[in-house]
Amino acid sequence: MAFQQHCKIERAQRITGADAPHDVAALLTYLAERLRKAYPNFSPDQAKPQTYSVTVSFRGSGLDVDVVPILYNGDPQWRGNLVSQDDGSFLETSIPMHLEFTRKRKEAQPNHFAQVTRLIKFWSRNRKQENDKFRFKSFMVELILAHLCDKGLNLSDYPEALQHFFTYIATSDLRKRIVFEDYYKAAEANSFKEHVQIVDPVNAKNNVSRLYTEAQAAAIVDAALAAGDAIDAALAAPTKGETVYYWQKVFGSTFQI
Repeated sequence: MAFQQHCKIERAQRITGADAPHDVAALLTYLAERLRKAYPNFSPDQAKPQTYSVTVSFRGSGLDVDVVPILYNGDPQWRGNLVSQDDGSFLETSIPMHLEFTRKRKEAQPNHFAQVTRLIKFWSRNRKQENDKFRFKSFMVELILAHLCDKGLNLSDYPEALQHFFTYIATSDLRKRIVFEDYYKAAEANSFKEHVQIVDPVNAKNNVSRLYTEAQAAAIVDAALAAGDAIDAALAAPTKGETVYYWQKVFGSTFQI
């Protein structure tokens, strides 16, 4: 499989020190200045403060990275307040704990977890290019896939793994609550009223999908159904040309076998 596309990813940045401002707008200006110092060859517009993040643009590669600040207050597990990309609210999180959560899944299925995650995120980015109202954030993709792996999904067969992921979304209608027990017991997780409930692995009080409406969830389900149908057709196609045609419905026109 091969494809090319400009992409945008998100990274969190711990902010420590008494000199760091706590007003969000001032904090983002401060962070942008720090990033410009870290990349002295950048022009000023390559580190742009946004509403709740700073976008770092790498020219030539087409890669944009959204850097989201986390205010660290001395917790031994590096817990801190993340400035939410959605609404600017503060959410408690821990970068090391999230990294360990992901590392555990990667070690269980070396190479495959990371690669299947990339494929699904690539599919999601294509949907967003086709429809700017489509929402399916990367963190939700990772958590749904982690949940399926914890339930026994083998990722070594990529088409089968992708089909399993899309089938889960279609059959669950994104109404099945997802909770992990790496850092707390499932019973300790908050009760939520939202349509989609995917609980943060390191913060039992945070539903990472809390802002998704029923209409947005339905759009993800519809897109998953279409992707699943296209994969079925690709696997059954009698010629390479037809196979590529159906895979391009999933990954876009740049996809090649």
